Amino acid sequence: MISRRDQTPGSRFGLISSSSAWRISAVTFVILLSWFAAVMVKPAFGQAAAALFFVLGVVTAGAIGGLVGALFAATAAFLLYNFYLGGPVFTFRIATWRDIVPLLVFTLCALVSGILAGRLRDHASAAERSRSQLASLLEISRALQSAVRMSDIRPAL
Repeated sequence: MISRRDQTPGSRFGLISSSSAWRISAVTFVILLSWFAAVMVKPAFGQAAAALFFVLGVVTAGAIGGLVGALFAATAAFLLYNFYLGGPVFTFRIATWRDIVPLLVFTLCALVSGILAGRLRDHASAAERSRSQLASLLEISRALQSAVRMSDIRPAL
C-alpha cells in the first residue's frame, strides 16, 4: 500500500503516488524525445524513418508506463505525427485519401506494440506483487511452525 508521504495532490481521489507521477513524466518525456528525433530525421531519411521513431517512443512509453502509458503515447504520437510530419504540415487535415492509409497503419502499429509492451509491464508488476505476498506468507508460516505453545502464536502473527 502506498503511504501518505509517497503521494502528491492531483488524482481523482485527491492523491497520485509519486511513482505514478514519475511514470507520467517519463512517458511525456519519451514521446517528446521521439517527436524531436522524428522531426530531425525526416529531412534526411524520409517520413517512414520518422514514423519508426514514434513507434519506438510508444513502445518505450508502454514499457515505462504500462497500458495507460502506451495508450496515452499512441494518441500523442498520432497527433504529433499528423500535425508536424503528415501533409499538409502544421494542420490536422489530411491532404488526400492516399495519406490516410500510412497514418492509420502507423497508428495501429504504435497501438499494438505499445499495448503489448504495456501489458508485459503490467504482468511483471502483478508477478512482483504476488512474489511479495508469497514471501510474507512464507515468513508467517515459518513463525507459526516455530510456535510451541498457544501463547507463542499471537506474537508470530
